[in-house]
Amino acid sequence: MTSDFISPGTTLLFYGVMKLVAGPLGRPVADALAMLPCLIGGVYVFFVLRFVRDLPASNTMRTWLLVLSIFTVALQLFFGYIENYFLILLLLTLYVAAALRMLHGRSGPWIPAVVLLVAAYAHVQSLVFLPSLIYLLAWRYSGRNDRLAGKLFVPVLLIVTIAGAVVARPLEIPGDFYLPLTENDDSYGIVSPGHLLDMLNEAFMLVPILPFVVVAWWAGRRAPAGNTGDGWFNTPREWQFVAMMLVTCLVYMTF
Repeated sequence: MTSDFISPGTTLLFYGVMKLVAGPLGRPVADALAMLPCLIGGVYVFFVLRFVRDLPASNTMRTWLLVLSIFTVALQLFFGYIENYFLILLLLTLYVAAALRMLHGRSGPWIPAVVLLVAAYAHVQSLVFLPSLIYLLAWRYSGRNDRLAGKLFVPVLLIVTIAGAVVARPLEIPGDFYLPLTENDDSYGIVSPGHLLDMLNEAFMLVPILPFVVVAWWAGRRAPAGNTGDGWFNTPREWQFVAMMLVTCLVYMTF
């Protein structure tokens, strides 16, 4: 309770639920460890249903988003899975939804910023989405200029993100997080076969998102020119935002 700096928010939430379950409800503490992910999982499913219903997109895209959000490996973190990642999956889903609404002028930048801050308190790993928030703020305060995606801002931000990870590694920030470049005593390093196989396994879990990416690209190409209000994924800003998340997650996974 006093030394956890990886997921303090999730730890506090677990502690509160355990006190409630073991106190007034008189149930074993182990029940709380299984009940909380189930509860958050139910909220996640409810949110996805609500978001898909209100999404200004074609029925094809709605269907793909619903299927890929509820029937992929995302739900392994719910329904009794005892860990500390389930909360940030819900919060980061809220962050992405708020970011897309902001990119279409339906909300301000403070909503995704606050949600990401809460997600980082729930688990520090959420900070890997920080470059995508920087992109959102830059787009917002540059006059909502879609041409920002065609300039050097996004490539430079990606290079700075990768360089920051490389520079932080010899400085041991944050501690033993970064892997050695080559194999160490445990035969595990960034370019070791074991690590590359683990990365391949992580990437394989993301394969179900590919059909949605194809459908989103296809829907964007068919959207009327200049339709920036209702047509989603038909302007560079959505794709650049998604790229910022995917590339920085890949950098995180590599190190």
